[in-house]
Amino acid sequence: PADLRRLGPSRTLVLVNGKRKNQSAQVYLNRTPGKGEVGVDLKSIPVGAIERIEVLRDGASADYGSDAIAGVINIILIDKAEYSSFNTRAGVTSEGDGFNFTADWNSAVNVGKGTLNYTLGYYNQKLTNRAGEIVDTDPTYQHWIDGNPEGGMIVGQPDMEKFDAFTNFTYPLGDNAKFYTFN
Repeated sequence: PADLRRLGPSRTLVLVNGKRKNQSAQVYLNRTPGKGEVGVDLKSIPVGAIERIEVLRDGASADYGSDAIAGVINIILIDKAEYSSFNTRAGVTSEGDGFNFTADWNSAVNVGKGTLNYTLGYYNQKLTNRAGEIVDTDPTYQHWIDGNPEGGMIVGQPDMEKFDAFTNFTYPLGDNAKFYTFN
């Protein structure tokens, strides 16, 4: 979830090209930021589709309303491409687990007077778990604890693999209007 100033995700307004981004259906629970709140899933936009990110904190609520008490994150998408780009990133935690790999390809084509920019992405991350072990001396539960040293709870990142296809299309309709869509 997107959050600023240690306030919950519902207090940060997320925009894409200056337009409000839809919130996710995930309610963040337990030890995640914004317990019991619904925010915007930033992983729904592939990194290869982003030109830049603008962050406004001071005075954001005065300009954008109460949704922006913590601030505004405006994600500006690539709307043209003079060339195609292919990017990869990989990493692992200092504990040696949680390996992750990302690859994305971005390109664009002209459609009449408009531009269709598209991104294909792949993301894979491996499990991290920092739940620790249960220490309990009660013999009633010892058999269960021996078989479930972490209490059946995972604190960290899950195993995840995802593929993305993202488009950003703009078409001028005149001097003061344009048609746009991104998804």
